[in-house]
Amino acid sequence: MARLQMHPNVGPGGQIIAILSIILVLGISTHVVFIGGGTQFVWPYLMMMPIALAGMIFNMPGGILVGLIAALLLGPYMPLDVARGLPQTTENWIIRCAFYVSIGTFVGIVAALLNAENKRVKGLAEIDESTGLQYASKFSIHAAPYKKVPEKYIVCVISIRNYSDIQAVFGFMTAKASAIQVFTNFQERLLDDTATVLHISSTAIGVVRPGSLLEGADFLSALAKAIPRYIRINNVRLPVRPAIGVAEVESNDLNQQAPFDKALFACEKAATEIHGGATFDAADLLQRQSNLSLMDDLYKDLDQGGCLSMHYQPKQSLQDNMIYSAEALIRWNSPKHGYVPPDRFIPLAEKSGLISGVTKWVLSQTVQELEHWRKVGIPIDMSVNLAADDLVDEEILDILHSLPKRLGSAFNGLELELTETGLVKDFEATSRALEDLRAIGYKIAIDDFGTGYSSLQQFKRIDVNTIKIDQCFITDLLESEESQGIVSASIAMCRSRNIQTVAEGAEDEKVVTLLRDLGCDFVQGYAIAKPMPAEEFRAWLFTQSFPGSKKLG
Repeated sequence: MARLQMHPNVGPGGQIIAILSIILVLGISTHVVFIGGGTQFVWPYLMMMPIALAGMIFNMPGGILVGLIAALLLGPYMPLDVARGLPQTTENWIIRCAFYVSIGTFVGIVAALLNAENKRVKGLAEIDESTGLQYASKFSIHAAPYKKVPEKYIVCVISIRNYSDIQAVFGFMTAKASAIQVFTNFQERLLDDTATVLHISSTAIGVVRPGSLLEGADFLSALAKAIPRYIRINNVRLPVRPAIGVAEVESNDLNQQAPFDKALFACEKAATEIHGGATFDAADLLQRQSNLSLMDDLYKDLDQGGCLSMHYQPKQSLQDNMIYSAEALIRWNSPKHGYVPPDRFIPLAEKSGLISGVTKWVLSQTVQELEHWRKVGIPIDMSVNLAADDLVDEEILDILHSLPKRLGSAFNGLELELTETGLVKDFEATSRALEDLRAIGYKIAIDDFGTGYSSLQQFKRIDVNTIKIDQCFITDLLESEESQGIVSASIAMCRSRNIQTVAEGAEDEKVVTLLRDLGCDFVQGYAIAKPMPAEEFRAWLFTQSFPGSKKLG
């Protein structure tokens, strides 16, 4: 009985309990049949219970065996009528025996079929059919083929960096076939019995091996060599560009959390590295967690608004030293994080999708300030920064299209600044959006000019009012002939197209003087004034010369 194939969900302990239960029920049923008067009454049907139980637990062999035992117990020695002492006929006993065996056989076959289907469905849930690999989510170090659970593991994640490129050129089916072939070849070439290869996604697999990173240097070298560098699909030779993320994980960590978290994190970094490899760095993870906390608090502060403020930095004309415009700059003083510079949280907001909320908040504040400027007799322009994603955001575009009507005459002089990087991100879409906004009265400026790798062909096609030369060329302008050449050439190109130039980041008067000599139109930086809160800026402005100011009189 112990060798019989049993139900997949019944372990050795359950098997013993099942055997004892079958024996007990056989005995009880036999006794009930005898005291009930013999086999001529309905009591022999009680034997179907242990027969069915045996068939379900031990499949067809168990059902047949217990069916035969039940038939023997109610066989020639069990009277037909106990009270009158009438024995059974041979035919009666044989028919009952056949009936019991048939019941055991039928239940056993059905149970076997159900068990097989259950095993197949369970296999589909645990095994990726295309590669034959177990899903990483089903991995357990206790189920791995280790005689003793090691203290440390090397955990690797291997992804195909150029999968999307293959899919874009050759289609989904070819890309999928290429990934399957890469992972299949890898399994064949990785000759390490202690390593367990697991399925993570259609573009990534995981490898778990006992040992530390210090001990596993040779293994990692062999792992990298086992990844094919080229594969052939439909007679096309395709390159394979892998990314390998590696982490050392304690066995306790594997039990308490997903075993591939650290390696997946490292693999993300590896995908951006030239050599395609990276080892998990806890500092990088802490930075990501800090970014998450930062964005969560930014979201809350955008809703409440108390920790955010707007500062304004003037732009001075180098021809007459008058202030003609100012740039609106967002500032964030978080109770939890302290002062967070814009170059820290703005890129994160763009990546996380929060930039739309930031832009809406900025537009709301700056429009109110612009209206106030006009009421107190400040006619200068105001520049507001936009992200590339803002130009495809319907809500942002609706707000921008509504402002001319809302502001009326106060709308004149509102300038939108877009970084050159944002412009070249999707040149066609952004340039169309900018043309539309310029047509309804906005002035358009390209910020950080010289850092976005735009081509001269693109520069020729853009229709803007102002180009802002990035401060990286201004900070070393006095010492660097290269920066002087770039700034001079930029100014000359803009002048040929009647585009005004603004130099950002001017820190002292010598730089301002040189920019004036080079023909730059405006300058912005600490040499003129630092960014100031709204009230402070207005007070400062009234001490300066600007169009319509009393100081001019």
